[in-house]
Amino acid sequence: MNSTIKIVLLIFLLPAFFNLYSQQTFTPVTSQVGISVAVDNMGQDCAWADIDNDGAIDFFASGHWSIQKLYENQYCPNNFLVLNLVGTELNRDAIGIKVKVKASDIEIFRTVIAGDGGNNFNSLPLEFGLGQNTNIDLIEIYWTNSPMQTITNVAANSFLTVTEGDPVNIEENSDDIVFECYPNPFTKNFSVKLKNSESADLNLDLFDGTGKLMVQYSVSAEESMKRYINLNLEKNNLNNGIYFLKI
Repeated sequence: MNSTIKIVLLIFLLPAFFNLYSQQTFTPVTSQVGISVAVDNMGQDCAWADIDNDGAIDFFASGHWSIQKLYENQYCPNNFLVLNLVGTELNRDAIGIKVKVKASDIEIFRTVIAGDGGNNFNSLPLEFGLGQNTNIDLIEIYWTNSPMQTITNVAANSFLTVTEGDPVNIEENSDDIVFECYPNPFTKNFSVKLKNSESADLNLDLFDGTGKLMVQYSVSAEESMKRYINLNLEKNNLNNGIYFLKI
């Protein structure tokens, strides 16, 4: 009786790390960053996330025989943005949705993905490194089945959750108060002209593009009778952007 012997060969690929340059060329940098020994030369999977919220993406490497290592990216710790998207039309986790973030001269594109490779799962919230920029000028979210959402003037080091189709939550002023603001745009100070309000104590609330209250100014009934209210915001250190005033 003839017998058959089957031999199974296990082939492990050495882990490799490449740097993408502006010329769209890849250069191997595995040895420079110390990844060649990350998992005893038997790297199977890796997942990416900004574990310490410094804007630099870190990664977790897993080997074949219960060998795991977590690597912290210490190359460029700076300001960050964490953006959590909630889908309503196709999928709640917003898989496949693209986002553009602009902060001064930095422009970053990200796509929500469940994972890369065979067995790993990445962090679903999108993480952006902003360098030394303290303000985000523009966020554009390209939903698949909904209009693009635009958010402006977001402070750095923020954790922002955006639900598909939801507008920025800023209430409108009541119809019994009509006012004008000038100059518009302004730099350090501006004036509010009250047109039809009666003598009353008022609160002037200034919100940023995400609906966050940035400045609150109280106006006495006597001051409201002047019809002109001058606001000096030099000490509030507001970033450039769009703001909403509520009285």
